[in-house]
Amino acid sequence: MTPALAIAGRETPWFDDVLLAEELRSRAVEVDLVDWRSTDFEPGRYDAIYVSSTWNLREEPDAFLRWLTKCEEDGRRRLINDARVLRDGVIKSVYLSELAAAFGEDDKRSGSITPSRFFSRDGSPEHHTQAAAARAFADIVGELEEQRAWRGRDLVLKPIVSADGHNTFVVARAAPIPTVRPEHLLDECGAERVFRSIIQADGGYGAILQSYQAGIERGEYSLVFLRGVFSHAILKPPGFRSSDTSKRRALVRQDLPPGMLSFAQDVVDWALGHYGDGAVTRVRIDLIQADRGPVLCEMECVEPNTNLRSFGESAQAMIVAVYADAVQARLGELRQVI
Repeated sequence: MTPALAIAGRETPWFDDVLLAEELRSRAVEVDLVDWRSTDFEPGRYDAIYVSSTWNLREEPDAFLRWLTKCEEDGRRRLINDARVLRDGVIKSVYLSELAAAFGEDDKRSGSITPSRFFSRDGSPEHHTQAAAARAFADIVGELEEQRAWRGRDLVLKPIVSADGHNTFVVARAAPIPTVRPEHLLDECGAERVFRSIIQADGGYGAILQSYQAGIERGEYSLVFLRGVFSHAILKPPGFRSSDTSKRRALVRQDLPPGMLSFAQDVVDWALGHYGDGAVTRVRIDLIQADRGPVLCEMECVEPNTNLRSFGESAQAMIVAVYADAVQARLGELRQVI
């Protein structure tokens, strides 16, 4: 029987998904590009469902999490990446807390995790958030000031469920940051207002407070791994919330700062061990280069942009072939699972 795969995204198919689908179809895989919000979607028709470009999930995170459950409600595993990986990836406080415990937050040559703290209205041990309903933002900052990684630092404030810098701000506490646009800057009064609105939002999961990493002003590196193996990388333009995809630059591994690929591989290896064999088919590791070494910003396991438009046609073709190998291999494994 012909293997059947759904590639889940939004209503309009994404460029990278189209290339992947074409390659898989050339290998006799039946592929449908589906909108995860479609009421006509029938998970049971497919051997596997590849969650790829569901970038609007931040608008309805609870609906998305219910959709993940629906995809496997018949008891058959069919999600790529695995369901637990996807759930932890949506609620960023979970995986960032676990990565911080594994690798630490102190800037060091071998690599570290961006210092982060997580807050919600009532607190949640499951989601690693502290209760903040009765705490003033200024008091929280005052407590963080007692720790070296936070002392005198500008801060980043954003929702725990977020994407593409939506509702993400810098709380400027030191000198002005020329690469941050005025509309993305908050003083402490503005920060209190935004912080309160995030943690009190109906259906929200709370707020992330992070130590601002000045390395972002030199650009953010995005490294894609397929089945645990480094595939390709791009460099985003310098500056906070620099989202212009046309200015992203394709890199080869020799372009990466010393130690960055090694640290990213360590993080991926941790994820493979943490979630189990085969659970992580595709992941993107986002990092900046700090004074001493690489610092992880995100481990994107839900809907990472694989940035194929940043590469020329011949490089695209080579990447897509390896990409299809990875997805097809996991599809084959899931077809064997009863």
